[in-house]
Amino acid sequence: KGRFTIDLPSGWTLAPQTDDTVYVFKGDEMSIIIEYDPELNDAGALFAKGLNTLKTSGLPTAAPAEELKDLLANDNKARMGLCADEIVYGSVKVKLYGLVGGLALKKGGVSFLAILNDASLRKMRGAVETSFQSIRNPGQAKTGARDIRPAVLAAPSPSAAASGPGVFEHQYLTLDLPPGWRSQELQPNFEKEIVAWLKSDTI
Repeated sequence: KGRFTIDLPSGWTLAPQTDDTVYVFKGDEMSIIIEYDPELNDAGALFAKGLNTLKTSGLPTAAPAEELKDLLANDNKARMGLCADEIVYGSVKVKLYGLVGGLALKKGGVSFLAILNDASLRKMRGAVETSFQSIRNPGQAKTGARDIRPAVLAAPSPSAAASGPGVFEHQYLTLDLPPGWRSQELQPNFEKEIVAWLKSDTI
């Protein structure tokens, strides 16, 4: 649809779509999930969207396991990081990981997610990260990742979904937030009258 280009690991294919903006690529008994947002093109906000998808996929307290990175992927602003959470099966705890990314495109942007266990993390991390770093605008040359550095903004709160009520403060008002809600940065395309963008990490 002229939205983005990605280089996949060898043998991976696109699964049949049930949502026009969600792409699921499968291979090596794993999946890469990409959600395209035509309006949002802030790498940090797109990363937060990918992290929220990880949380709603069964890892509700997923949090960054390493320092998040900001970078330029084919000259597009991007953020990526490894997040983790533990799930319990009876008396057994299993640690799962999410390779999460957000990348701004010329029009809109994508959030990226791959869920891995210890074995697939060791085997496929490099290939999955390379795929994320290959995302670009259609027709754009692939120049690779550069200017990789620690993320400028703090990661979304790892305990946001389980936290108590929060507070949003503005020069004209103060607002109590329900548990799991947080304030995000206003996007450049918002009307000047908008003073807050409040999001839930669970819905």
